[in-house]
Formats: sequence, C-alpha cells, structure tokens
Amino acid sequence: MLSFASREYNLSATLLFNASTRASEVRLLGTGSTVLRTFDGRRLLRMLPGSPPVLLHRLTLRDQLAIEAGQLRLDECALEGSLSTSDGGALTQSGGSVEARSTLFVRNKAAGNGGAISIDGGSLLLENCLLEGNTANKSGGAVHVQSGVVALRQRTMLRGNVAAISGHTILVLGGSVDYTLPCPLGHYINAAPGKTSTPLDGAVDKNFPLACAPGLYGNAYDTAVQSGP
Repeated sequence: MLSFASREYNLSATLLFNASTRASEVRLLGTGSTVLRTFDGRRLLRMLPGSPPVLLHRLTLRDQLAIEAGQLRLDECALEGSLSTSDGGALTQSGGSVEARSTLFVRNKAAGNGGAISIDGGSLLLENCLLEGNTANKSGGAVHVQSGVVALRQRTMLRGNVAAISGHTILVLGGSVDYTLPCPLGHYINAAPGKTSTPLDGAVDKNFPLACAPGLYGNAYDTAVQSGP
C-alpha cells in the first residue's frame, strides 16, 4: 500500500505491473486532492499478464491507463484531462477486468476512438460514474466498444461527449453493453416490459440515460418509473 499526499506528482516513468511485480495486491491511495500524471504525457499505468490486483482510491489521474490483463479497481477517482494519441483518452482495455465506482471520466480526448474509454476485450463495470465532456477524433465520444463486456449501473451518466465520425455518446461494434437501473433522477431507459436493464448497440448519439420531458415525473429511483418515458 502506498499513500499519497494532497499534491501533484509528475512521474518519470509508467507504473508497470506484471508477473515480476512482487506484491499480492497493489493499493495506491490518495486524499481526493492527489494528482498523478507523467511529465511527458506517456501512459500513467499499464497492467500486463501476471499483474497483481490494483486498487486506485481517491486519485486524480491525468494520463492514460492501459489494461491488458489483471484486475483494476477505481474508487472515487477522477480521470480527467488525459490526451491519447491513439484510442481511449483515459482508459484503453484489451483484457482483464476494470471496475470503476463513483469515478469521473471528464474532459479526456483521443486522437482515435473512445474519447474516455476504448475497450477491445475483457470486462468493464461502471457504477455511479459520470462521463462528460470527452472527445474522440474518430468514433465513440465517451466509449468505444470493439469487443468485451460492459455493464453500466447505479446512476451512471454519459453526457456532453463528442465524436467526429459516429456515436457521440457510445459506439458499440461488438461485445455487449447493458445499462441497468436505477439511472439518475429525471432520466429513463427504454427497457422491455418487466425488465430493469436495456442493451445498447450501434451508435448512440444522445446523452444516456435519456432525459424525461419537461414536466414529467422524474424524482424517484423506482425502476418501474425509470423503465420508460
């Protein structure tokens, strides 16, 4: 376990975790005012096969995370202002599992696909997360899914993201993406009767979940209320 003080840290190298890492688990803990970045904009963190589980808690992360294997947990973090010269402004994933809870993905940019997140394998869980103001120079303003399993839950919100080609909010080309209620107040999903989740496919351009029309009831987390407009 490593605890960081309330200041900005400019790292000279990528945090690399693999089979040579001598730890059963890695915990990097911040204060909510701790900022980690690299001095030259390279990847901040990379996880390879054999990596121990990694927990990042209450950290602001300003360069890309690359997950190829292993288990990464993000708890009360902010991934913001990261710029990637390829896919996945803040997070690129090709394997392993990533779980983010109460975490922000804001104002990130990718020169390729996935302004905030690009996933091409593995599993991704976002609970009570906000993805806002991210930009992709290609497709998937917030999220680009080539393959893998993506679960959006517990009031996760995607809004104000931009893609130059397709899918301002999300572009799903393969794998699976599901949104499970509850969603934020004043919003809804078009779930099938009796269901509390809906799959997302293809290009989604509107903010998601969808906003209730002005004047409509939207001040409850009741899944029956949030399952349709």
